[in-house]
Amino acid sequence: MLNGDFGVNIKVPYVEGLTLKATMSLDKTFRFRKIWQKPWYLYSWDGTSMDENGQPLLVEGKKGFSDPRLTESMEDNLGVLLSGIASYSHTFAQDHDVNILAGVERITDKGDSFEAYRRYFLSAAIDQLFAGGQDEMNNTGTGYEEARLNYFGRVNYAYKSKYLVEFVWRYQGSYIFDRSNKFGFFPGISLGYVISEEDFFKKKLPFISFAKVRASWGQTGNDLIDPYQYLASYTFNDLMYLTNNGATMNQALKEGVAPNQNVTWETATQKNIGFDLQFLNGDLAFTIDYFYNKRSDILWKRNASVPSTSGLVLPDENLGKVQNQGVDFNIDYRRNFKDFRLGINLNGVYAKNKILFWDEAPGTPEWQKSTGKPIDSGLYYEAIGIFKDQAAVDAYPHWAGARPGDIIFKDVNGDDVIDGNDRVRNDKSRTPRFTGGLNVDLGYKDFDLSFLLQGAMGEFSIKRQNRVILPIS
Repeated sequence: MLNGDFGVNIKVPYVEGLTLKATMSLDKTFRFRKIWQKPWYLYSWDGTSMDENGQPLLVEGKKGFSDPRLTESMEDNLGVLLSGIASYSHTFAQDHDVNILAGVERITDKGDSFEAYRRYFLSAAIDQLFAGGQDEMNNTGTGYEEARLNYFGRVNYAYKSKYLVEFVWRYQGSYIFDRSNKFGFFPGISLGYVISEEDFFKKKLPFISFAKVRASWGQTGNDLIDPYQYLASYTFNDLMYLTNNGATMNQALKEGVAPNQNVTWETATQKNIGFDLQFLNGDLAFTIDYFYNKRSDILWKRNASVPSTSGLVLPDENLGKVQNQGVDFNIDYRRNFKDFRLGINLNGVYAKNKILFWDEAPGTPEWQKSTGKPIDSGLYYEAIGIFKDQAAVDAYPHWAGARPGDIIFKDVNGDDVIDGNDRVRNDKSRTPRFTGGLNVDLGYKDFDLSFLLQGAMGEFSIKRQNRVILPIS
């Protein structure tokens, strides 16, 4: 195993604030494993029996392999990261701070593995594969190769540390996708206004030591799917077919994943508006954010609309859309009183998600569709009462074996039958709407005491208790 980082950092002369940096990270791994298993025997002695020569009389007990066998395996992996970054930082006319960064990185990773096995060696003295028998032997091997090429940059501008602007971008290339869809562009921008730096604010609200308003918009990409799905592929089948009048057996092939040349990056778009406040010279800090996140072109398989009877191994497609929006806050108080220390942190997040598009099976009733509902929402029967007597059971649709005292489930589709088509997708899910926590730190000289409380609300799940299903929310 060999790991190493190499780099060079150059401050360009005659250009104040300009720096060039180049790095290379190397991760080389080679593993060789050899398992040589020889025959062995265990003998036992009863402590008294002797042979004619006066030696202990041994009785054969357990024994291992009847013949030698050998397994050899090898793994060879090489990962290389090359990057080059140019950065520039300068302050103009004392009030204008500018920071610019641009770079490129190339990431490659490839490896090979091999394993071979033989048994029926003529002698346990030679532990090499060539000396093994021909009757029972096996070998296999794999290989992989990955590559990514990314360009990125960032521009920061600040005026009197009061007005803040930042622009970032990434142009990412992945081996996962076809050449025409290999690259994706993901920008982002953020704005900030430190209003507490204004003279009128300092005069009107002196008890607020820091106040900042900020907003941001940005995109990121995701390529976490199996590679090369844009290619037609074949794999070996477990079946064999015969040729040469049945004298020759041939390995059969089967079609792999159906190719999709249009698959490309999944995109996540984040929007955020927030406020930062500090009081008591920074001892008390308060932060609140409103966020809206939308994932589009989500990499899903079309398992619902394409039936399994098609015989296809479906590829990933850019077909899903979901959104998540909410508010999170954080309140932090830190103060020292001579030998005493006090720290209190209260935080929480309220978020609500919704599926904007989901691959639905043809003929799915509107009340069962996932589109428009929260992620992980389930299908449930709707209880509308309890059968009071047999007449009520006979008068309303019910499942086989229903008796007085059983729950009445709503006949949603009106077909006078209670079955799976009457289940309704609800507006709740197993994901809590609200999560929060309280952390308290107390200290006196060299003693510390802390505790943490966490909680969640708005979750809907099913719990089985004594054969009864209870909803929990």
